[in-house]
Amino acid sequence: MRSEAYRFVATNMLLHALHALPQQSRSTLKTHVILNETVRVAFVSEISTSDSSVQVIADLPSGISIYLPLFAWKGEGWIFKSDAIGNGASIVSVDDLLRILSESGFHIDNILVKEEGSSKYKENTIILMESELTSLRVFSIEVSEQPVLREYRVIMPSGTGARLPVECERISRVRVGIVGMGSIGSKVAISLARSGVRRFLLVDDDYLVPGNLVRHELSWAFVGVHKVHAVRDALKLVAAGVDVDVKNHRIAGQESALNEAAALKDLANCDLLIDATANPEVFLRMAAIAKTNKKPLCWGELFASGYGGLIARARPDLDPNPLAVRSAIHTHLATLPPAPFKQAVEYDVEQERPLIAYDSDVGLIAASLTRFAIDAVLQRNPSQFPYPVYLIGLRREWIFEQPFDTQPINALGGGWDDAAEPVTDDDRLVALKELLELYVEKQPAQPNPAT
Repeated sequence: MRSEAYRFVATNMLLHALHALPQQSRSTLKTHVILNETVRVAFVSEISTSDSSVQVIADLPSGISIYLPLFAWKGEGWIFKSDAIGNGASIVSVDDLLRILSESGFHIDNILVKEEGSSKYKENTIILMESELTSLRVFSIEVSEQPVLREYRVIMPSGTGARLPVECERISRVRVGIVGMGSIGSKVAISLARSGVRRFLLVDDDYLVPGNLVRHELSWAFVGVHKVHAVRDALKLVAAGVDVDVKNHRIAGQESALNEAAALKDLANCDLLIDATANPEVFLRMAAIAKTNKKPLCWGELFASGYGGLIARARPDLDPNPLAVRSAIHTHLATLPPAPFKQAVEYDVEQERPLIAYDSDVGLIAASLTRFAIDAVLQRNPSQFPYPVYLIGLRREWIFEQPFDTQPINALGGGWDDAAEPVTDDDRLVALKELLELYVEKQPAQPNPAT
């Protein structure tokens, strides 16, 4: 491949569509071409047959045809299928191509045409094939005043089934709701898509800035874009069939009550909830949704300075409810020496200190949280993870004696059908904070001296 600058990617569904075309047929196609410094890569997203029926190539990720943050353009072309073409015929020029098509019984009009109002020829992609798929050849007529023909090197699909467990098929049917599209949330979303998840709800109100890129899963291609939209577009480039709903909304923020209710209602319709905000106000709402609707909830965070992190989960009727799991965490932490750094919160980036950590630190916690999430959504019983909470050390500090020192925390009690839960001091502080914010918001800008 090193010497092949023109490459054509054939997907399984494209090959199936080509094989189904009748003999001695001429069809149109739509292409998407990606350019970088050394190669030109082409894809086919759609085929139109002679009876005007359109077949979308469904195993091509929709991000390639809808949005692509690369140097790319859309194109058109033709498919010619005939056993008269002659597999292996020498085709090195446009004249060779036109001659072979004419000898095979095809009209060659609309193949070599000039762009309107220009002396340059219009670019077209030409696919030639006989009955067998091994005969597939792909050419491009380049935009030029003199027609230039290039032949693509065809990259045939490789099976992905052997690369993922059989249970991946079950994962594709679940809907995952993730709140917080920061460094951890973005990595978890992309990893879940690679693991087979195809349905997402993403909730966040922040947008990507250059400073986020030291740890965020995305790149400069998305700077200035709201994170939910950016991660959505990135997910649509990971795999075909990805369906992403987004809520540009801050859970537990100063937002419209109607918007908050709509976001929480949509989260309740997910099969798995993930809190990637490390924000106690958000957690309380997510815990309430999970408990009321009996949906599994996973959450995680990286400790400030990146010396370790935490992952936790609460599965209906298999683990204590989320508030009970959180209470078990606080009870256990109270028995330990004080942590050297406070927990890092990224959800309120304007109010919190910047998180100091390497991307690899965040990535390790995000990968562990993703494994937790997959185990929870598959409802494995027994789980591959015997405990609902793990403290994960990334270096020797605090309670961690060495890198990758992992310490589990057990949680007991707190069923999912309990009518009431004990109110903790943290809950009271959260409620007080919200009441104070509401009070400040209600105050008039100019006090009335008469009142």
